[in-house]
Amino acid sequence: MPAGSSPTPGVGPLLPRWLWPTLAAAVLLSLAAAGDGVLPGDVAFARAAQGAVLPELRGVVEAVNRLGRVVPGALAITLAVAGFLFWAGQRAAALLVGATLPLRAVNPALKALIDSPRPSDTLVAVSERADGLGFPSGHATGAMLLFGAVIVVAPLLTASPSLQRAVRVLATLAILAAGTSRVAVGAHWASDVLGGYLWGGVVLGLLVTVVRLPRHIPDRTDGAPASAQRAGRRVRDARAEA
Repeated sequence: MPAGSSPTPGVGPLLPRWLWPTLAAAVLLSLAAAGDGVLPGDVAFARAAQGAVLPELRGVVEAVNRLGRVVPGALAITLAVAGFLFWAGQRAAALLVGATLPLRAVNPALKALIDSPRPSDTLVAVSERADGLGFPSGHATGAMLLFGAVIVVAPLLTASPSLQRAVRVLATLAILAAGTSRVAVGAHWASDVLGGYLWGGVVLGLLVTVVRLPRHIPDRTDGAPASAQRAGRRVRDARAEA
């Protein structure tokens, strides 16, 4: 590496701050949820969530649940975001977003290992009869993977800080809506959703470690000779002063 230069910072160095606590929380919650039985607070939270959903919002809840399925909702969103990033020349970011789709396969393996049942209609209202086991929620895991990746690549989607914040807020709301809707229809306990968020975060963290990203949209003069970069900066400075 030439003297005086430094490597372009990526998202990788941020990983140690949150991956290991997230992994520890995911493992502990999985151990608590394993097997039959209901975790403390799950029934009360589910009843409160179901009671808070007005009849007028039932259609919205159902739409969010449909959007959370791999086909067509998650597949369409993944292809759209990854396709835009690829078209914009952000191929590493496109790979990151696209890889979240096959990595959803981690969820069924975790469910089989933890072997925790879904909510019973003897305890809460169950309006969606979902098949399979409960912990961790597949919708929550997938939402954390996909929309968490969108949060990570937001600086590569647009150079506007305000638009970056808007993208991240919308992605966060999508994550929360995906989990809340699963509790509202009785398909999952709140602990299932939290487990999905935690395990989705762990897998996303590992993916971010593998796929190194720049922190921002590269300048058009990046990679050009030093003289061209200096000329480009002078032009931008002159425009700023005008």
